[in-house]
Amino acid sequence: MADTAQKVGVELLLASAFVSVVIPIALGLVLVYFPGMITTRVLRIEGLESGSESDTKALQRVAFTTIGLWLTLYAVIDAVYFYSRARLYFRFFQDMPAYSKLPPLSPDDFGGLLASGLQLIIGLWLLIGNRAIVNVLTRLRG
Repeated sequence: MADTAQKVGVELLLASAFVSVVIPIALGLVLVYFPGMITTRVLRIEGLESGSESDTKALQRVAFTTIGLWLTLYAVIDAVYFYSRARLYFRFFQDMPAYSKLPPLSPDDFGGLLASGLQLIIGLWLLIGNRAIVNVLTRLRG
């Protein structure tokens, strides 16, 4: 640790610790403890009342749709990555005559494909069923 501090400098280490630890924690605490203040200042929409439940349903649906779209796209990109990685792995071992039998799919690739499939299911559920989710949340709130 002392070698690293001498090579890089204490100021750079403190700055990187501040940027990587303190700022995300502070932002998280602000978002947890002051969500009403943030949403009223950020989401200034003409004709939208801050306490009206019917007006916020549309915003909740947009939020669930956005999260679902992100999860779906990310799952597809991950699945393509893991599939192509596995294909290259098998192709590499086919060209090597020393191996008589191909090794099985690595646990990391299998877990990645399984996680991508589950993420795709959740993302599509959020995309397609966002109206039902918002209605269930409205009933739960009261």
